[in-house]
Amino acid sequence: MLQGYVEKYKNDFEIQAIVTRIAIINAMGKKNYKVFPEVKKEMTQVDKESKEQTLQDLKYIFS
Repeated sequence: MLQGYVEKYKNDFEIQAIVTRIAIINAMGKKNYKVFPEVKKEMTQVDKESKEQTLQDLKYIFS
């Protein structure tokens, strides 16, 4: 568990360092680099009845 926490901490730190560098580059070069590409997700229809059934099943399992 400790190794997982250390790995997550390293990953978070690395992401923050990259984001900071990109922010500095954007500010100095007046360019607009994006850290994460914009992903457009299509809206899908949600089957309300199946979601309610899943919720009821989960409530039964965890209660």
